[in-house]
Amino acid sequence: MTPSTTDRIAKLGFDQPLVECVPNISEGRNELVIRRIAGAASSVEGIRLLHIDKGSDAHRTVVTFAGPASAILEAAWRFAKATFENLDMRNHRGEHRRIGALDVFPFVPLEGTTMEQCVSLAEALGERIGVELGVPVYLYEEAARIPERRALPQVRGKGYETLEHRLKSVRWRPDFGPAQFHSRSGAAIVGARKILVAFNIGLMSSDVAAAQRIAERIRSSGTSGKPGRLAEVRAVGWMMPTYSCAQVSTNILDWQQTGLYDVFEACREEAAGEGIELRGSELIGLLPEAALLDVAQRLGVGGSGDDALAAAVQYLGLNAFSPFVLEERLLERAWRRRAPEVTRDLSG
Repeated sequence: MTPSTTDRIAKLGFDQPLVECVPNISEGRNELVIRRIAGAASSVEGIRLLHIDKGSDAHRTVVTFAGPASAILEAAWRFAKATFENLDMRNHRGEHRRIGALDVFPFVPLEGTTMEQCVSLAEALGERIGVELGVPVYLYEEAARIPERRALPQVRGKGYETLEHRLKSVRWRPDFGPAQFHSRSGAAIVGARKILVAFNIGLMSSDVAAAQRIAERIRSSGTSGKPGRLAEVRAVGWMMPTYSCAQVSTNILDWQQTGLYDVFEACREEAAGEGIELRGSELIGLLPEAALLDVAQRLGVGGSGDDALAAAVQYLGLNAFSPFVLEERLLERAWRRRAPEVTRDLSG
């Protein structure tokens, strides 16, 4: 990463201390229900609903909202309560593995907020969900109280379908709430973490097995005891019927260490070994502007304006599956938008 990009990381340009929340709920098809749940958070004064990313195939929606620490906990509680009131896991099916209706709820410190504050927020939300709603809650990442619960995949395990069995084990007693299976709601995973980039690369193929092999080779954990190519990256391969192609779905845990350019190039090289070309990519949720500028700089495109950002978007093929609008998909710009409402069309 170049020094100019590193300099941009120090301050993201927010005008006050903020906390970002990026909850993932197990509903990706019913727009009215999704808006009802998201609206519960934005009903709190000072909270801005920045983005909603609805996935029909995954049957999952990623919601992004932000606000001052003084208001964010109430918004998080209203969001969680609305999720459990509106969703029923008993008939839920989707491509994405999940453990409950409110699958994961991270608090993310933005400028002027500490990780310690976000851990406290996660603990307070988790306790309230467990006590008032009777839903088992696990703490993860920086909020984890048990080392083996730090990584999200470890906590999620094989998902909702095995949760009833796991809850019978002393090893998997929840941090809050009863150690009893809640068939309607499942369990919730609540925590605090750094900014994460959810970045999916589409293949010019419907070969899911190939996508899975590529994911195994690039992700940090690798496969069969052999580490993968990239640090701080999780990846799986799956089929996306809506796009008629297989995808390598990645979570970049530290984009300053492993950037979007690194992930895209690694996928390109591994796909070439399978005789497959890349179709393009998509971002789930938002990302910092500096993460996209880093791609432009890796391509040799100077400057920090929209032309550099457009070059990065074109290289990554971020318009391949849906329009990529800078004002809607960059975290800082989404916050600065006057209208604190949803920016993505949910009709598709």
